[in-house]
Amino acid sequence: MLATIGLTFIRILVALFVTFVLGTALGILAALHVRAERVLVPLIQLKQGVPGVCWVIFAILWFQGMETRIAFIVIISTLPSFFYQARDGVRAISQDLWAMVRAWRPSRAQMLSKLILPALKPTLLTAWRINLGGATRMVITAELLAGVSGVGYQLRAAQEQFRMDSAIAWTVVLVVFVLVFDQVLTAFERHLVHGKSASARAP
Repeated sequence: MLATIGLTFIRILVALFVTFVLGTALGILAALHVRAERVLVPLIQLKQGVPGVCWVIFAILWFQGMETRIAFIVIISTLPSFFYQARDGVRAISQDLWAMVRAWRPSRAQMLSKLILPALKPTLLTAWRINLGGATRMVITAELLAGVSGVGYQLRAAQEQFRMDSAIAWTVVLVVFVLVFDQVLTAFERHLVHGKSASARAP
């Protein structure tokens, strides 16, 4: 049981982390370059017009490996949130702050690490919260329809065996995972806010 739970949770978190990196990078690129935004935004909007279950079906038809299917489904379903949060977060940085940082003539890497990424932390935490539940649902759906392992597969087995107790137990496991990880994000957010407050009070 622990191996089954661990496998599903690893799938969710790894796929979400990959999406987080990709979506944030694309969002920053779109915010800083108009041409990139003109290319990326229509693609994101096109993706949002396709129902999530269709992407599950496409993944089953396109890919043979289970891990590849799940990664594709999570990335395609959660990418827009990370993209828009990153893009809008960069745009929300004040012009005065941009001017102050540019006065030090930073490199692109320094501009990213000292200004852009710190400013994006609150919005990206929000994106993680939004995407956590969605990614969990998509992974379970993929395991349910085409998996041979994981919590979704166990739910399908419970349905085939008419085991309501097993179905409820696996559902409780998923709920606990989402609640616990949300608390982890909340604790990180409090730490972030506390760190900012301490920096602001420092002479």
